[in-house]
Amino acid sequence: MRMVEQLAKGSLRVSVGLVALVALNGCIISVDVEDVGMFEGGWSESERDLSANLTKIDYQGGGTLYVVQGDDARLRLQGSRAALDAVSVNQTGATLHITERKIATCVVGVCPSRQPSGEHLRYYLEIPDVEDIRHSGSGELKVGPLTTQRLVIVVENHVNTKFSSINVRDFALQAQDHADIHVETLDADEVSLAASSHADVYAHDVNTLELQVYADDHAQVWLAGRADEANVRLSDHASFDASRVEVDVVDIRADDLAVARLWAEESLRIYRDDRATVDWTGSAEVREQHAVSGH
Repeated sequence: MRMVEQLAKGSLRVSVGLVALVALNGCIISVDVEDVGMFEGGWSESERDLSANLTKIDYQGGGTLYVVQGDDARLRLQGSRAALDAVSVNQTGATLHITERKIATCVVGVCPSRQPSGEHLRYYLEIPDVEDIRHSGSGELKVGPLTTQRLVIVVENHVNTKFSSINVRDFALQAQDHADIHVETLDADEVSLAASSHADVYAHDVNTLELQVYADDHAQVWLAGRADEANVRLSDHASFDASRVEVDVVDIRADDLAVARLWAEESLRIYRDDRATVDWTGSAEVREQHAVSGH
């Protein structure tokens, strides 16, 4: 009984040595895991030190993953004991893989497998630099503030991904399969956004020299901010709203019931079929020079 009371109060700290076999440049490395105790309500916390060359994240788990920049690569996990036991964390080369296995809960001899509840699991990742993020599974990902040279993001499978503040030279995002992306602030020389299969992308404060947008299959892209040039390709019921983006030069092609709203300051070229809709506003110079090509 006293042991149970100590666990409930979080006063018991247990060090657990866990060896994860990870292939790294042909060598086997170990990932140290420290169980730092249990919180009130049955929540536990563990920490994992990662190798310094980590730059890529493959997140396929549930719960919520928070990613921030730090001096060292380190992962802290919080959750119910059942949820933590189902987590698999491996580092292969420069890539961190976070996955979950299904757990079995037996009731009267019946043991159906299920994923641990995302409400019972949180990850906190510090990383010196990140250049590639893959997000699928069932969890939520929150990234930033973050400053790096190049960032490539692939998001799919009905998941939510949020970026607070990103400062990067080259930013490339691919969203699909009902993914939901929110970007608060994005400052980049080049921005490429590709959305498909009912994905939604919202970027509230974009500042870039070159903007590339590709959207199809009922995807929606909403942007606000500033761009020197924009090249836009839309098809198959895609929706693109850039009416709050001040763009100097715009080149847009829209087909197959695609819908676009945009702003042009110096030059606007529109190519669309009869079923697409492009609404635009612009300067007096653009209104005088504007010409529409039907195909």
